[in-house]
Amino acid sequence: LFVISLAYGNALAYSCTFIFVSVVMTSATHTHFNLKNIRVLSFSNPRVASESDQYKLELILVHDNRSKKFDITALSENAEIKGIDKISNNERKLIYICLNNLKRGSYFFNRVTLTTKFPFGLFYSWTYANVESQFYISPSFTGKLKLPMKSFEDDRAGISKSIGLEEFSEHQKHVKGMPYNHIDWKLYAKDKGFYVKTFERDSSSYYYFSIKNLSELDEELALNQLASWIKVANKNKEYWVLDLGNVVTKPDTGDSFFNECLISLAKYNKEEVEIAL
Repeated sequence: LFVISLAYGNALAYSCTFIFVSVVMTSATHTHFNLKNIRVLSFSNPRVASESDQYKLELILVHDNRSKKFDITALSENAEIKGIDKISNNERKLIYICLNNLKRGSYFFNRVTLTTKFPFGLFYSWTYANVESQFYISPSFTGKLKLPMKSFEDDRAGISKSIGLEEFSEHQKHVKGMPYNHIDWKLYAKDKGFYVKTFERDSSSYYYFSIKNLSELDEELALNQLASWIKVANKNKEYWVLDLGNVVTKPDTGDSFFNECLISLAKYNKEEVEIAL
């Protein structure tokens, strides 16, 4: 239009060209500055998640400028992202990044790409937020086999053999809602009131979960079975040992130990993979 207006001296064409170019330049500049003064205030993600679950990351953004910002989101492949329609001065907004179809393994990333399309999705701009994180995707809990028989510490470990019964720890005052099966009736007979016996589980009996004992299964199916077993054992507050050949744990129990075992399963025969966010 601009060339035509010069060639034919068409004032209307020249005016339209001028308006069009002005709108384009203004919109492009506005889109670029739409990400200015936007920063990541905090970032959180679970350290370990199951292969069968959707992995969710959370970004909290804050805006340090008086003007409002519009249509801000994050960029990632194979992800469901909930962006921000509008953010005002000193306002905090949450962005969810849900990663789909992640396979078992160890992952890391060192930045997140923030993007904006404005106005009406005509112009595109992006910037990088420096956030570093490492996380693990453990096998899914899809094993179908029953728990194996318990094993026992031998004399070489310096622990005498045990039949794995729970050992008495202390008395606890019975309160409404507590079961009656562990009440110490001898104390009750002495007019001491209702007291419940509490017990500590003997750690010298434990489940021995070894990948070598699942050699008839495909490697991934064997890891799924191990993950299922330790999940059941942890739920029942049982002690267990995880033997992956290169990694052999000591008998233990609890959520922290459970997560460490899941990480070992996630890393088994896998290289660390970088994710572009």
